[in-house]
Amino acid sequence: MNRSGFAVRDIIDLYKIENRDITVVLDDFNLDLNVLRFRLQGSSGGHNGLQSIIDIIGTESIKRLRIGIGHPDNEDPADYVLSEFSSAEEAKILTISGADALETVIIENEETAMNLINQRRLNE
Repeated sequence: MNRSGFAVRDIIDLYKIENRDITVVLDDFNLDLNVLRFRLQGSSGGHNGLQSIIDIIGTESIKRLRIGIGHPDNEDPADYVLSEFSSAEEAKILTISGADALETVIIENEETAMNLINQRRLNE
């Protein structure tokens, strides 16, 4: 995961995709569980996989859909993101449809997608 940029570069090269046509979907422990954020560009925010993509592609101008997985509290962040969800969290996760949000990104213009996605939680 922390070296995602290499896989993304291979896909870009193979399918001749423009950077503007890529949307990265990633977990984010800086967001509460089920919170979505969509941005058109920016830093990695400390997410190693996204940083790898930015480094390999050579730009921060890449769309990203962040899906909140909750905070690690006192746990090591690496252990937290690799751990299993609790039963209560899993019940919420099983009803999540990040695909709906991604569909919004594809169908709507980017500004509309940001407005729709950034003001709601999953499951609402």
